[in-house]
Amino acid sequence: ADDLFQELVAFYSKTLGKEHRDTLRATYRSAFLLERKGQYKKAEAMLQQVLSLQAKIFGEEDPDTMATRVQLGWVASEQGRYKEAE
Repeated sequence: ADDLFQELVAFYSKTLGKEHRDTLRATYRSAFLLERKGQYKKAEAMLQQVLSLQAKIFGEEDPDTMATRVQLGWVASEQGRYKEAE
């Protein structure tokens, strides 16, 4: 599944652009899979990148932006960084 999402992210980036909502959603899903596999650092880096673009493009109140922020909190809590997760 990782390879499939990486291919999807690459395809969307090339055809739609890195800032397109579908590209950002695919990147989010790829990071979600990495988090579930325990690859927290990689997942966190991807989610930070997605969050930065989402906040800039869609705003802080956008549902996708908020979902990414929640997922970043989850990744932080999985690493024992509970203060950051709040």
